[in-house]
Amino acid sequence: MIRHRVFARFRSDVSPAERTAIHADLEALRQVIEGMETVQFSANVSPEPFARGFSHGFTIDFRDAAARDAYLVHERISVPAPGWSRPSKAAPTD
Repeated sequence: MIRHRVFARFRSDVSPAERTAIHADLEALRQVIEGMETVQFSANVSPEPFARGFSHGFTIDFRDAAARDAYLVHERISVPAPGWSRPSKAAPTD
């Protein structure tokens, strides 16, 4: 099993309904990508100061690396959903 984690922040104009729709879209991919298993989506509620501005996140459990790789190249996730800010590849490590 492989657990894929994604941390995100929403623009301030993205409504809770739009956030729910994004979660539903992620969940719907389970019907399309074989080996994509549990999807968990949540706001960051940790009191620790390590969020770096990421207010939400999700995890996806995959059966194996092949399922994860199929997800990573799938056309429906190759661009950020409306309202998401994609982190830069060079995120600070402090």
